[in-house]
Order: sequence, then structure tokens, then C-alpha cells
Amino acid sequence: MKNEDSNSVNANGELNELMDKLSNYPDLAKRLLDAYTEYGENLQHIVDRANKQKEESGREELSPEESEELAKLDDEAKLSFYTKEKEILVEAVLRQQEEHDSKGEQLKNLKTEYRRIKMFEDREKVGHKVYPNDPCPCGSGKKYKKCCAKKELEI
Repeated sequence: MKNEDSNSVNANGELNELMDKLSNYPDLAKRLLDAYTEYGENLQHIVDRANKQKEESGREELSPEESEELAKLDDEAKLSFYTKEKEILVEAVLRQQEEHDSKGEQLKNLKTEYRRIKMFEDREKVGHKVYPNDPCPCGSGKKYKKCCAKKELEI
């Protein structure tokens, strides 16, 4: 009995950990809870079936064939749950990757916009058109054509 209690605590701990990971995705968290509930119902069905078989046979123990059959049902229930759990976690990872990529693209756009604005500010400081052989308005000490003109072309 103690082993079952520790397994239950471990399973609940794992479920809580997964739910924390899915906190940004309530739809995935609900799907995981539904899968967990279904798995619990399947286990309860297996226990009920074992108890019913014991009652019908009048024995304390199940026959090896009955035990094997119930073990197969247990394995199928676990496989079904772990397959659903894996699908949910893969979807969460894909969503996180999409969000990360989107934020990276936004950051890149902001950096480009900042550089463009900075170059216009630098030109305004000089107060006239900057020619290729003029010193660069950014203050690097290089000629404009070797410094910020190249950066403008990259943008």
C-alpha cells in the first residue's frame, strides 16, 4: 500500500510540474488533465475488473491468465496516456518555438529601425549632406564610405 501512495504522490508531482510548464497554454493544460482523468478511469476499470474476477472465482488471487490480461490492459492504458502526453508536450514546445521566433523577428525589426533612425539623427547633427569621403558623423574617425554608408546598404 505504501508503494501505491508514493507512486500517487510521484504522479501528482509530475502532473503539477507538467501543468506549470503548460500554464501559458490553458487549452493544452485542459487536454493533459482530460488525458490524466481518462487514464485514471481506465485504471479504475482495470481494478474493478480484477475485483469482479476474484468475486466470480471465489479466490483471493487472480489466475496467471487473468493477471496477464489485466497487465496488458494496464500497459495499453499507460501507452495511450503517454502518447497523448507526448503529443501535448510536443505541441507546447512548437508553440514556444514559434513565439521565440516571432520575438526574434520583432527584435531584429526594432534593431533595424533603431539603426535607421540613428543614421538620420547623425546626418542632422552634421547639418548637411554627408559625402563618401567626409568623416563619418557617428564619430568613429573613419570615412563615411567605410563606416555608416556600408551599414545603410545592409539595411
